[in-house]
Amino acid sequence: MSIDDIIKEMQDDEASDRAEQQKMATPIDYARLRSRSTGKTFAPQKVYYSIRNRRLKLYDCICGRHVINIEEADKLFGFTQEDDEDDERNTD
Repeated sequence: MSIDDIIKEMQDDEASDRAEQQKMATPIDYARLRSRSTGKTFAPQKVYYSIRNRRLKLYDCICGRHVINIEEADKLFGFTQEDDEDDERNTD
């Protein structure tokens, strides 16, 4: 295992930990988190499209950015904890 593989694995672990602990995220961060956790490409345009069509609600963060609720987005796009756990079981 090369150093690049180790760094990539560490980044993936940090992203998955952050996804489990985080409640809100920007649309772009949410798309990146779901792309890493599922291994499939998930475009931020889908999130913005859902916001424009009022299927997903934007919230104002304390920091001044517009964020979405991760649980609401997961329900809308069909991402569940069971799917993530099944993926982890299949890779081991």
